[in-house]
Order: sequence, then structure tokens, then C-alpha cells
Amino acid sequence: MIYEIPLFKELNPYSGKIDKNNRWIKLEKLVPWKELRIIYNKYFVEERMKKVKNCQLILGLMIGQILLKQSDRDILEFFHENPYFQYFCGLEVFAVKTEKTIINYSLLSKRRKKLGEKFFRIFQDEVIKVLQEKKAINPKIIALDATVVPSNIGYPNDVKLMNAAREWSCKTILKIKNIIDPKSMVRTYRKVGRKIFLNFQKKRQKSRKVIKKTVKEMHRLLKRNINQLEDLFTKIETQKEDFGKKIKKWEKEKIAEKLKIAKKIYEQQEEMIVKNIHTVKQRIVSFVRPEVRPIVRGKEGKRVEFGPKLHVVDVDGYAILDKISNEAFHEGKEYKNAIEKHKKRFKEYPEISLSDGIYANRENRKFAKEKGIETNFKVMGKSDKKTRGRKKELNKKRNRIEGDFGTLKQHYKLDKIVLKVKDGASIQTYLSMGVMNLEKAMLRI
Repeated sequence: MIYEIPLFKELNPYSGKIDKNNRWIKLEKLVPWKELRIIYNKYFVEERMKKVKNCQLILGLMIGQILLKQSDRDILEFFHENPYFQYFCGLEVFAVKTEKTIINYSLLSKRRKKLGEKFFRIFQDEVIKVLQEKKAINPKIIALDATVVPSNIGYPNDVKLMNAAREWSCKTILKIKNIIDPKSMVRTYRKVGRKIFLNFQKKRQKSRKVIKKTVKEMHRLLKRNINQLEDLFTKIETQKEDFGKKIKKWEKEKIAEKLKIAKKIYEQQEEMIVKNIHTVKQRIVSFVRPEVRPIVRGKEGKRVEFGPKLHVVDVDGYAILDKISNEAFHEGKEYKNAIEKHKKRFKEYPEISLSDGIYANRENRKFAKEKGIETNFKVMGKSDKKTRGRKKELNKKRNRIEGDFGTLKQHYKLDKIVLKVKDGASIQTYLSMGVMNLEKAMLRI
């Protein structure tokens, strides 16, 4: 048994025994390391596997990061301080911190990028399989709801958005100009643009006239800079000189991608100026995170939120991410899909489904009736006292999914999307929900 093995005897020579009730020891028994290791190893070439840091170390650090609400740097400091956490991460000998940590903190970000959304979705699913094997989850009752997780961006406005694109384009123009011809002169009007932006930001009360005027000024400057940058790009492609050593291929690709975003911002702003409107389809609200969209929620104090929308199902107190999208969607239309996924996951339909009024359309009512699922939907027409009492009782149980949202945002780093890698929102969400489910299972079992 694992509890009989001494934990780092060199640190604890007199007893050398582990604390059976330590949370990291309990948690280590629940994580499906074997299944995840097989999937993890497929991302790497077999010849390099000896040099690759193993799955338990990397994933263990990421799980600890969520539980302790720490950054990449901080979790590595904690790793070198806590022998139990090192055991959780798969170490057999205590790793003392010298001049270097066991890994560079940047490796965690690289691994998230390499593994991508798919691996962390599998992580969530494997955790649910463990709960089923240990009979720690009862799939008879399902609760459904949607929420928005805000992204880590400043509150957007048109002037601020165009200024971010303008400042980036000015820096990039000067960088490319210095590569092509350092002695040449180029005018970007960056000081003029900076002055216009600061004068706008300093005004406490901004009238419509001031906003409109500043938007048009920033729009003209952005157009000028985009045209300059495109001309410089053309020169790089057409000139015979080899710029490969000075500007790398990945840098060119990154600049081209950012330029595409800047042009899209310019086009959207032009459409709004010409048509005198305040919104467009797939509107970009952040130059740094162009995937973020404004989601209208209609809640008090938060009429509009900026971040991905999640559709979540709660099964016996465990949260499972059903859908994530940067675009707004109608959660009522996700009811059938969520129930069918539940059937696929647990090999049976739920006996009871709990949701708010937005799901209670005729199509969903008919589907639930066909599958023999009891719902908390408000009865259409007259109903007796017993039925009303039953519906009221079910509505009270539905509130537990609201508790899941609060717990995830307050205790499992889902209050704000901070990961900047591709599909960072999905990765952070799957990881947070998987970790919350693991900790809940640990407390129950």
C-alpha cells in the first residue's frame, strides 16, 4: 500500500511516514494519471520522450495552481517548499531548490499551448469516469444553466480600441523600417495620436460631440498607419535582399495576423461611422484578445459582459462543461444536446432535469416527456396544489447550479480568463471544473 511507503526519509529520518489525511495524498489517488499519461505521451516524438517532463509533474503543477490560486512562478516556489505536493506531482526523491527550479515557469505555458483544448476536455471526462468507477456520482438528477466568465481585458470603448491598434502599428512600422533602411525617415504621427488620446482620457464627462470627433481622428490616424505597414510588408516581399536573419518567419506571421485584426477594427469602426450606428456583427472589443465578444446578459449592474459564454450541467453537485463559445447563444436550444450527452456519458437518461424558464419551450417539453424525464418547467394551464408543490420543491434544488458558478469563480480561478494561449478560455474552464470535481470527490470519498 502507498501509505506504508516512507515519504522522503532523508527529511524525516525518525518517523518517515506520510500523513494519510493530507489532501495531496488523497488527491493523488483520485487523478487518473495512467490514462492521461498515455494521451499526453502521444503529443511528443518517441525519441525525445527521455527529455520531456512527465505528465504527472506538469499536470500536477497545473492542478495545484488552480487549487491554490497561484501564478506559474508561485506554484513552482510552493512545489519546492512542500514535500507532499512533490509526492502529488510524482517525485520519489525530494527536489531541493538550488539556483534553478525543477522546470522553468514558462514551460507550463508552452505545455498548455501544445496540449490544447482537446487534452483538457479529456481530463474533465476522465475525472467523471473515476467518479463513476468509485460510485461517487448519482446521474439521476441534472441541472442546466449558462453563465459568462469575464476575460482579463479593460472596459472597452472605440477610442481606446483604435488607440491600441494605432500604437502597435507605429511600433511595428519603426521596427520594420529599421530592418529595411535604418537611415530612412518615416512619419507615423504617433505623438499627435498620443496627445489626442490623452486629452480624451483626461475628460471626466465626455459629450457626444467630443466622442464623435475623437473617434474620427483616431480612425484617420489608424488608416494611415495600416497603409504604411502594408507598404513596408510589400517591400520585404519584393526586394531581393535577404531579411531572413533580421526578421524571422514566425515574426512575419505574427505581424500579419495582428495587421489583419487592426484592419478588421478599422473596417468595423468605418461601418459604424458611416451608418451612424453603435454595434456591428462579431464586433472586436479588444486588440490583444480579438476573440472576445460583448455578451448581453441583462443582469443588474452587468448588462453586458466581455468573455466566453458557458453552458454547464450539474450532476449530483459536480459541474461539467457542456459548451463554450465567444459568441452569444440561446441556452434553451442546448437542452436536447445536453441530455443526449448525459445519456452517452452515463449510459442512461436522467430521471429529473432542472433549469430556469428559458428552457421551457414546447420542443423541450415534448422531448422530456418522450424520454420520461420529470422537469421543473412551469405547468401550462391549470394545475392542482400537489403539482405546484412538487414544482416548487424542484425549483429549490435547481439553485445548486448557481452555487457551482459562485464556487468556480471564487475558489477555482474562474473569476477571470487570464490564459493568453490559443483556446485559453476553454483550457482554463475545463481545468477548473475538473479540479473542483476532484476536490469534491476527495471530501466525499
